[in-house]
Amino acid sequence: MGDKNTAFFHKSASQWKRKNEVKGLKDEFGTLKTETKEMEKMATNYFKELFSSKGISDCSGLLESF
Repeated sequence: MGDKNTAFFHKSASQWKRKNEVKGLKDEFGTLKTETKEMEKMATNYFKELFSSKGISDCSGLLESF
């Protein structure tokens, strides 16, 4: 009985993995990139840009809200 459950859950997990696989990403120009290295670079650059600080040029508006 334990083997049947193991096989069932393994098939379910394998199917879920195939369904959720990222096959490509579009860059800022709309070009589809499908190579793994290209997609890794795009994702890395996206999150670096998202979580990097650009600094604050004018703090007066920020301090007024307190």
